[in-house]
Amino acid sequence: MIRLLIPNDAANYRQLRLTALSSDPKSFLSSVESEEKIPLENFANKLFRNATPPIYGYYGYLNEKQELIGCIHLADEWIFKRRHIVTFNELYVSPDFRRRGIAAELINHCFNLLKTIPAKEQVELHVNSENHQAIKLYQKLGFVQVATLPKAVKETDGYQDEHLFIYNI
Repeated sequence: MIRLLIPNDAANYRQLRLTALSSDPKSFLSSVESEEKIPLENFANKLFRNATPPIYGYYGYLNEKQELIGCIHLADEWIFKRRHIVTFNELYVSPDFRRRGIAAELINHCFNLLKTIPAKEQVELHVNSENHQAIKLYQKLGFVQVATLPKAVKETDGYQDEHLFIYNI
């Protein structure tokens, strides 16, 4: 089941987020070390602040046991001249549940929501250029790579390039 995450989901979201940062550190801009210090109420506030009607926020994938095993952030653009664009951030599925189509379900759920908002024309996302599994998924779902951003992320051990993908709704 996919649904909008609310502040009451903060503990489960926090755990999933820390798992994501631990299992796939190069896929996210934050780190376990920085986010494990953040109080639970900040995660609840994050879910609340980002749940913007009619469709924006964090969407979670819950398994049959109602465990949060995946999520995606559907973000609206606040800059007037970019109001036709939305951004997908923080797509993640727990390692034990990968290769079951859950990431594609999360993305397609967001696509279906976006089709109800005629003013939205395009989805953007950034992905680490070495994350071949995610790149393959995005391409399969119809995203097109439009740019590579060299040295987009600076780590202690070097730089990461990012690809910019778009999807026309």
